Amino acid sequence: YQENKGLINTIASEINIPNFSFKKADNDMLVKAYKPQTTSKTYIKETSQPQYSVLYSAKTNCNKEDEVKFELLNYILKERIFNSLREHYGFGYQAGSKSNYMGDMFLITPYIVTDHVDSETVQKIYSQFDVEIKKLMQEAISPEELKNAKNSLKMIYSDISESNIGLREFIMGNLEYPSGLYQTQRLFKIIDSITPDDISKTANYVFKDKPQYLVDTTKAGIDNNLEYFKTLSDSVIQ
Repeated sequence: YQENKGLINTIASEINIPNFSFKKADNDMLVKAYKPQTTSKTYIKETSQPQYSVLYSAKTNCNKEDEVKFELLNYILKERIFNSLREHYGFGYQAGSKSNYMGDMFLITPYIVTDHVDSETVQKIYSQFDVEIKKLMQEAISPEELKNAKNSLKMIYSDISESNIGLREFIMGNLEYPSGLYQTQRLFKIIDSITPDDISKTANYVFKDKPQYLVDTTKAGIDNNLEYFKTLSDSVIQ
């Protein structure tokens, strides 16, 4: 999965962020990186390797408990996208979800890297993104699925704290995300405290607003699907 950071930076300031009551941040020095918007756009770029994704955003104060909820949500979505689009349908090489932070903005992006450019498959891909997101918003996750997500997140934080390279990168990252160094024990307690209801509420917050659709595909992919891409959002940018 190759992130188009230039494109993400371009549209980040256009994302529509709703009002939300977060806990007070550990540090108030946050860069304001978002601007409210009430419309969605489809960004199309011609490329040799098709990749289809959707970008959602939410306001964050970098409070540790909120960040943990975001990362657990991203992990669960990643596993569901992987299992449905790659394992079940066999649509692509890579499929999942990525998370990023830009100042006071949290970004979550379900995606797939594939060779498919036919209209039937492309429509199924975007439809399945929507299906998996709505499930997270409307249906409680199982205790077992949440447990697996928690264990995976603990392993990630443990690897960071035990790796000199990872720790250095994490410290550097805190220059941009000013919430201080994560202490493993404290994080584990926060992770353990998260409930299925917390994940449902987080999903309804993160996925509340209109998304931005990111389309990287071949000329044939554009020709085959342009009319469909126009139906995804309020406008198309090529």
